[in-house]
Amino acid sequence: MAIDPRAAVGAPERSVADLLWTRADELPDAQAITGLLGIIAEHGNLDQAKATAWGFVRTIDYWLWGLQNGLTADPVRCQRIASALAPVAGHGNQP
Repeated sequence: MAIDPRAAVGAPERSVADLLWTRADELPDAQAITGLLGIIAEHGNLDQAKATAWGFVRTIDYWLWGLQNGLTADPVRCQRIASALAPVAGHGNQP
């Protein structure tokens, strides 16, 4: 928290996206992405529906920012994560 205190401020589910972004390249498919989100939510005692929604919204926001700023790898990563979360993000379903 001393290095990056943002995870300690606000809704803890908001920080799930950061964890997904750092692990997405290691995950083979959408099921692995939603599975990781489920593990994070379970072990972090987080609301999974909120974590999924926050993950989706923040990933779309970062995706757009990355495209605007000429990033190359991050938008591809964001597309994978957003595509994995989209089917469950607005439904309150658990991935």
